[in-house]
Amino acid sequence: IGNKWGVSLANEGGMCVVQRVARKEVPGGLKLGDMIVSAKTSDGSSVSLASRSKQEQNVELVVPAQSFYRRIVNVFKESGTSTLFLEVRRVGGAIVALG
Repeated sequence: IGNKWGVSLANEGGMCVVQRVARKEVPGGLKLGDMIVSAKTSDGSSVSLASRSKQEQNVELVVPAQSFYRRIVNVFKESGTSTLFLEVRRVGGAIVALG
């Protein structure tokens, strides 16, 4: 997304996934593989993935999966250096021996 945020995002099947975080890991910060499901700017405008349940969609703009990635990238770009509030889904991994 550029040097302002130090984050690289990927479009994975309509989901917006954190591909790289330039800064060292911060407690509670973004991590590789996080899926962004909604974003809210400091001025109150927000965007959310349409596949979320109705109870979760207390946001200004609900976007279908095919355009969600582009909208999130635009939120990052348009916000400059102001604060962003992101809701992410974090999938943890584990090493498992099979056989």
